[in-house]
Amino acid sequence: MNLGNTIVIAVISAICIVPFLLMRQNRKKKEKQMLANLAGIANENNCEINNHEFCGDFIISEDKNLDFIFFFKQKKEENILKFVNLNEVKNCSVFKDIKTFKNGNGNESIIEKVMLNFIAKDKNKPDINFEFYCEENTQLSGEIQLADSWSKKINNRLKVINN
Repeated sequence: MNLGNTIVIAVISAICIVPFLLMRQNRKKKEKQMLANLAGIANENNCEINNHEFCGDFIISEDKNLDFIFFFKQKKEENILKFVNLNEVKNCSVFKDIKTFKNGNGNESIIEKVMLNFIAKDKNKPDINFEFYCEENTQLSGEIQLADSWSKKINNRLKVINN
């Protein structure tokens, strides 16, 4: 009877653990593919990926020489691949699109978008935005903190470049 209990416990444990292992394996495979896409656009611009961070459905990275920032977002409809040359940027800021409405207990705010906004030095060139979060797709899971972190890092680099 002891052997039977051990087998039952082993089977139940395997049933519980295997889905998590498969999810982890799928996430790692997705991250590897996203990094390969980002490395491809970096190579086209004679750059090399140095530091990168994943967050949900996107990856952001900097060039080894710290002159470019690369962004890849995987969406159901399309993949978004963007980059910005920091030598052409005046400032970087976090943009949050917040919708406020009244409910029974007062006002409630919902964050609809979180973007990293690059303001060009040349006023004739448009700003470049990296969309970290869009409310219609997912829930927030660290995008604001990541945007704040990268904005600070980029602005520190811009101080060096612009002086």
